[in-house]
Amino acid sequence: MHELKKGKYFNIGYLFGFSAIFIWSFTAYIVKSYAEPKDGLSVAFFSILFSILFSIGYFFLKEKHHLKSNMEILKNNHKLKLYIFISAVFICLHYLSIYYIFSTPYVVQGNIINYMWPLLFLFLAVLYQEKKH
Repeated sequence: MHELKKGKYFNIGYLFGFSAIFIWSFTAYIVKSYAEPKDGLSVAFFSILFSILFSIGYFFLKEKHHLKSNMEILKNNHKLKLYIFISAVFICLHYLSIYYIFSTPYVVQGNIINYMWPLLFLFLAVLYQEKKH
């Protein structure tokens, strides 16, 4: 929580949540605008390639002093390995859905799903948090 004027607090998590939804929704527009002359498979390939390169670059530039401790945590924590595996599966499914959107005539339906699932994820997370407390 960050303090605003006169003792009011602002939860920065809301800002991160809304910015993530905005960026995710804007990603589909950018991919579609740059990928019109190309086929869907090349779009999926370059999307995966740039996301992997960005992730690896960010990790090594910003978090290199934590590299050894992070590897030790990964060796001993089986739930973390399962979480990483499931996240990778969902990321691959997302890029395959982008390929499906550009290779079939169902562009509108695919874009609606691509725009709406982050909102659904946020909604389900809020419901889960309320149920947990």
